[in-house]
Amino acid sequence: LSAALIEQDLHKNIRNDALVCQTLVELRYQTALKEKTRGLRPTLLAARDRDREEFALDFEALSQCRLPVLLLHGRDDKVVPLSRSLELLQVIPTADAHFYSGAGHWPHIGKSDEFNHLISTYIDNHTDILTC
Repeated sequence: LSAALIEQDLHKNIRNDALVCQTLVELRYQTALKEKTRGLRPTLLAARDRDREEFALDFEALSQCRLPVLLLHGRDDKVVPLSRSLELLQVIPTADAHFYSGAGHWPHIGKSDEFNHLISTYIDNHTDILTC
């Protein structure tokens, strides 16, 4: 674990070099050190793996979804493969999707203006369905 590795990870996930400043690197590095000191990483990874097994996506149930669903995915995501969103887009009949070019796992950070506009527009266009 090093600040240099954290910086590499931030560049990979955010994919917007202008947003990866030394302050962000240092904050993320200090957080990672605390996680390491507390031994949280193995616990978090175990929980993630357990959730993937015990709470696997139910494609049959998803195919019955009638609520609007917006899938957002960075094309350069190295954490969750793009194929996962493409698969969900085929399964969920009410799904719309947006794929961010030049974005990794964190398009909400690396492409925040575009992300916020897209979310606002999507909600505005589905207000009749979302209000009960």
